[in-house]
Amino acid sequence: MSRQSGSAGKRGHGRTRKGNRWIRRGLTQSALGTSHSKDTYLSSFYWRIASKRGGKKARIAAALKQLEIAFRMIRDGVQFKELGQSSRPAAHGAQSHPRTDC
Repeated sequence: MSRQSGSAGKRGHGRTRKGNRWIRRGLTQSALGTSHSKDTYLSSFYWRIASKRGGKKARIAAALKQLEIAFRMIRDGVQFKELGQSSRPAAHGAQSHPRTDC
């Protein structure tokens, strides 16, 4: 997804940065797999993005979300807790990390 920088709604490029291509491919394949699961947070996240911006951008966004979840699990030492499809916070800032038991 493109980034927002500066004022007046200017946007940056929408390219991903260089990195390990094998990890990137694995994450995007995993994101595509979770998009087909039923009643999960990541599935609803994928389809919410895909309906607005398309499947390819949604796949990258879901892969990034999985990476963020894995990082927080390792860093904080918490277990993964699936909250389901209806786990979206009601308002911005209601809960900063809805996917971990923090």
